[in-house]
Amino acid sequence: MKRILAVDDEAPNREYLSHMLDSLGYEAETAQDGIEALAKLNLGFDLVLVDLMMPGMDGFEVVEAIRQTPEMHDIPIVIITGMENKENRIRSVEAGANDFISKPIDLTELEVRLRSLLKMKEAQDAIKEHRASLEKTVNQRTNALRSALEEMAEAKRMSQTANIETIDCLALASDY
Repeated sequence: MKRILAVDDEAPNREYLSHMLDSLGYEAETAQDGIEALAKLNLGFDLVLVDLMMPGMDGFEVVEAIRQTPEMHDIPIVIITGMENKENRIRSVEAGANDFISKPIDLTELEVRLRSLLKMKEAQDAIKEHRASLEKTVNQRTNALRSALEEMAEAKRMSQTANIETIDCLALASDY
């Protein structure tokens, strides 16, 4: 089950978002401000919904803080706000948000956008896992090759030593 963190300073909005996410089959967790959201992100989430206008740390700052954390860099972030204007959309994207939804939230729109972003994240996660698997295989094969080359070098040393000893023995035998 996909886990989604919903960040909003108003309790009724958090409750509403949580209910919507539950009805869509997601596990919802809420945070009342940016500080709580950043602390909770370490619990592992697949997507973050962030209200834009919050006291203290606003949605833009939350998004920027998430994007500056390397472990959270790829997590999809959706800005939610009642203030729909071009400047907020542009600033949201510049801060690192993946999408923007206006209040009041339409359940169908939310479902479609979340599904799309979560599919994208699944693909990114699959690529990361495949890359990690390839790196592990390359490291294993590199170590095996290194070991084989060291064994081959040692065998050549021993062969050279044996050849020199044979030549010394033949030279000694020819003297007799």
